[in-house]
Amino acid sequence: MFGLLSAIGLQGASIASDIVGQNSRTPFEAEYWSMVPYQLGAGEKPARIKFKAQPCGFDERLKYEHESKFYREPYIPKDADPNFLRKVLKSTLDVGSPCMEFLIQVGDESQSVEDAKTEWPADKYRFVKVATLEFPSPQNFDTEKQNLACEDMSFSPWHALPEHKPLGALNRIRKVVYERISAFRQKSNHASMEEPPLLHAEQCVDNQWLTPLSYGR
Repeated sequence: MFGLLSAIGLQGASIASDIVGQNSRTPFEAEYWSMVPYQLGAGEKPARIKFKAQPCGFDERLKYEHESKFYREPYIPKDADPNFLRKVLKSTLDVGSPCMEFLIQVGDESQSVEDAKTEWPADKYRFVKVATLEFPSPQNFDTEKQNLACEDMSFSPWHALPEHKPLGALNRIRKVVYERISAFRQKSNHASMEEPPLLHAEQCVDNQWLTPLSYGR
């Protein structure tokens, strides 16, 4: 406990506690934050941004107190199995096409990119919606083949264009940690490090990808 406090400080521990304490009954009813900053654009002084995704209509629903609780109260049953959220995600996509809003928060040079614990004031640096993410229904992602592909898949915030590169010390640490975690997992799974096949809209017919997923297994 004391090691955690010395690493992230009281403010960081308070933020972490708030995050852990927020539960949602479905992944489509939660907010997702970048927490750390990223670059936007090129040139001598590119913009620095943070971003988040939120349920469609989130801001409008917050106007009503009884509906705002819909996003904050813990709905996950105490006896939920480890795959509870996966099952909810699948059942949601079986009956509807949910959507999320993607927003960016543009900072300035007064906001340090090195201190990820410092929140950018939302009243000064407002989030601006730039896109809507739609999830078509129906789609079946919970298959043996897809689950194996997911197990072998790697992720890194540094897998990005130079104009969108991660900023700050925490992101530099993540680069090393994510690479080593991916290498360890793929070595344990006897999977090769390779790019997934490119999937384009024209390859999708009746909500089914024509190109089979293959990640070295």
